[in-house]
Amino acid sequence: MLKKQNLFLYEVIRVDHNSAYNYNAAVDATSLAICAAASFGIGFVTVDWSKYGELLLFFVNMVIGGLMVWMSFTDNIWVAYVCYLIIRIIFQTVLTIATYQVAVHLSSRCYGLVFGLNTFLALILETIMTVIVVDKHGLNLDVRTQFVVYGGYFGFLALPREKSFPVQKATPSTCFSHPSTAVPSDKHIRLATPPVLLPRKLLKCPPPKTKDSEGQHRT
Repeated sequence: MLKKQNLFLYEVIRVDHNSAYNYNAAVDATSLAICAAASFGIGFVTVDWSKYGELLLFFVNMVIGGLMVWMSFTDNIWVAYVCYLIIRIIFQTVLTIATYQVAVHLSSRCYGLVFGLNTFLALILETIMTVIVVDKHGLNLDVRTQFVVYGGYFGFLALPREKSFPVQKATPSTCFSHPSTAVPSDKHIRLATPPVLLPRKLLKCPPPKTKDSEGQHRT
């Protein structure tokens, strides 16, 4: 959604100031290459994201919100290009970190369910925001005002909130686990949980049949 709205903003800036610069494709390709490098390089950074993740999200949302508001008021196409580059690089990098953190606490059998549901809910939220902000049946705001609204949305996400619920330990019937107790497959389940031999009295099992008992039962 941000990519499409940026194209409209670029066009508004060029029309208002008779700018002949049109490097939309070059900026998009550059941002894609830098995002790929950043997503790959973040894997070599050793950080306890469970400890500093909330702080990271606070600064990231504040920066993105501020840059989007700045883009809404700028009259310089190059400022808009640079802001877009920074926003996309930060967003894709944090998305990579968040995806990794979620995958660490999941059993492999739940990847499709959790990430698919996450994408589905994101599309629903994007559709609702588009109908409210952009569509003629909603507020039908101009492009610059739309960026102010989106900046306010990211600012809202930066607000402090309560910690999420504790994660349940993974079992064959659950999806979430702690990284050290994650169960990736049925094979690992069998190896990690060997059978436990309990006394027969505790299990309340009938005594084994013998030949003498079988004979008495027949007579």
